[in-house]
Amino acid sequence: MKICSVDVGTTGMKVIIFDESGLALASGFQEYEIIYSKKGWAEQDGEKVFGILVNLLGKCLSDSKLDVLDGIVLSVQGDAVIPVDKDSKPLSLALLGMDKRSFLQAQNCGEKLGSFFIFSRTGMRPHSINSATKIMWFQENRKDLHKAVKKYLTYEGFLMKCLGADQYVTDLTMASRSMICHLGTDQWDENMLEALHISKEQLPHIKPSGFVAGRMSSSLGEQLHLKKLPLLILGGHDQVCAGIGAGAVRPGIAVDSHGTAEVLSACFNQVPCDNQKLLKMHHNFYPCYRHGVPEKYFTFALNHCGGISFQWFRNMLAETEMKDALETGRKAYDIIIEKMEDKATDLFFFPYFTGSGSPFCHEFMKGSLLGMTLHTKKSEIARSILEGLAMEMKRNLMEFLDIGIPVEEIRCVGGGASHKVSLQLKADVYGQPVISMKNKEAAALGAAIIGFTTLKAYSTIEDCVNQLVKIDTTYMPRPEASQIYKEKFLQYSNMYQFLQAAYKSGERT
Repeated sequence: MKICSVDVGTTGMKVIIFDESGLALASGFQEYEIIYSKKGWAEQDGEKVFGILVNLLGKCLSDSKLDVLDGIVLSVQGDAVIPVDKDSKPLSLALLGMDKRSFLQAQNCGEKLGSFFIFSRTGMRPHSINSATKIMWFQENRKDLHKAVKKYLTYEGFLMKCLGADQYVTDLTMASRSMICHLGTDQWDENMLEALHISKEQLPHIKPSGFVAGRMSSSLGEQLHLKKLPLLILGGHDQVCAGIGAGAVRPGIAVDSHGTAEVLSACFNQVPCDNQKLLKMHHNFYPCYRHGVPEKYFTFALNHCGGISFQWFRNMLAETEMKDALETGRKAYDIIIEKMEDKATDLFFFPYFTGSGSPFCHEFMKGSLLGMTLHTKKSEIARSILEGLAMEMKRNLMEFLDIGIPVEEIRCVGGGASHKVSLQLKADVYGQPVISMKNKEAAALGAAIIGFTTLKAYSTIEDCVNQLVKIDTTYMPRPEASQIYKEKFLQYSNMYQFLQAAYKSGERT
């Protein structure tokens, strides 16, 4: 059995063909552009993204010498909105999750209905990241376009339709992130739709992860030289898929996912009954939405500038390392990390290039580096970035535990999970073991697991996870280093309060 897993990220796409043993038979990756045409706007050309999908799929089929696929499953970036017409053609560029233009719509929702009321019904507090506020922006600012909209789709629904799906669909993990899906019924919330003047007719059908949305179109199958048209299977939100691909299918396992952003995610069995805990989830900007595993829920803490913080360092300060990488064929990141000393720095880095993430989410915060002297080395600045990223996740780990979300294991996936230095640093900062996985591409593997379960290669997602998800290395915290970082974390937290006051007072209205 062969499954093609498509991981549609914010800045690039990975396509991997897996067999039922979890072996990757072929893979391909390509970056794509984010269009920043105005301050606060972040858009993407959905049709170009689909073109990249087709090219990567063709490459993988060629590399693996396959002419048969059983299914295609998507893991997709969260909350992008693509309005399409009656012919399923995009009426505008995709508004990405990071697009902030619907800030006023989110603010108005909160003022009209109450932020906690919305959260208690939908698991999402009003925020510009939500697809519902983006739909409201179209309603209010692009009225002619809005009238022509057949459906507002996420990348999943749009790409599925492009591949040949016979209906407009979204999976439950994505729908439950929209701010207009009821937590109790798992259907579009009629009261929310009425209050926000959103038409149910312009929304796709909600289906569970693993639902078969049709088969690939015959024209595309012919273009790709496939002998059989593969089934099109709904996967889920990329963080949910990464959770499945790292084995977070039961409470107690948290996943630290390193990408453009860094995300700490966990699953739980039911929405907190304790109103104080639900209030704290709301206060900390932790969403409460459906897992790809039946009957379970999912949440995550978000630092918007995870891997992109290190990318900033590479582009701005690591010209020598980039030159060495070009000459030797190595990655600049590997060279930068090799030059770091294995000890805590005296620096404090705050990765707030686009504002602070959870649990505070202060958009006025700025990236900051404190503690430099004339003796500060470039390698120390690089390590301080890793320290700052780990400090952000430690803060959220503590909040998870306080809410009652257990964290017994921390499993690391994504690009940043391939470096022993950064993983050991995390274990030292967190003060608990950190585990790397055999398959670092957890989102792609998670989507494939959903597909194999749908096709009955395994009886349940949990059974498939037990067979395909493998632990690699466990990094134990070192007592002396952990004590140093414990003290440093207290200083880091105090400095946040200082920076918050400073940046807030200097914020331009």
